[in-house]
Amino acid sequence: MTDQPHALYRAFDINGQLLYVGISVNPTARFNQHRAIKPWWTVLANMTVEWHKSREAALDAERDAIIAEKPIHNIMHNSGDRSTTSAPGQAVWLCGVCDRPVADAAGYVQVDKGRAALKVRKAIEAGLFDKRGDCTGTSELIPWVALHSSCDLDPDSADYWMRVERIRTREQIQRFGEHVSEKRWGIATDWDDASHDALAGGAFPTGAQT
Repeated sequence: MTDQPHALYRAFDINGQLLYVGISVNPTARFNQHRAIKPWWTVLANMTVEWHKSREAALDAERDAIIAEKPIHNIMHNSGDRSTTSAPGQAVWLCGVCDRPVADAAGYVQVDKGRAALKVRKAIEAGLFDKRGDCTGTSELIPWVALHSSCDLDPDSADYWMRVERIRTREQIQRFGEHVSEKRWGIATDWDDASHDALAGGAFPTGAQT
């Protein structure tokens, strides 16, 4: 999904204060997730979206925007006085139930592989795959959800998961992302966005359903 167009979006309050800058392959679904759980959404007055040709281009633009414009709710690239619960370069996975960081050996990140596979199958039937095998109709991506083991009321509900201690560093996340991308159903999940936000210091909990 890295070579697909990605959106860079900015969120502003009524006074024009920049609240947050982010990227997503599917900004509409991302906005729905923000609406569900982000405190700053209640003071949101305006959002802008600009498209970039690839995820890498959007990441570069995001970094430049955060450094230059200093949105008040971003952590990564922001030189303001903020504290994080992660070591530099390590991901913070926020539990989708309690919104607290999931420590090593205390939980996992999971996805409903069955829902993702069904979405891909329907896309194939609808002819939404291009010649390279990329899906051109993946809206409402299936979310990866971080959970404490103690918060998971239905531990058998997801059929694909990974312990957080195995996807803590950037290198671990990259390797696991490559593994996910080899799965046909992986393209229907939001792994790129979820892992990006975890590496941003837990700026976005991964548990919101859309």
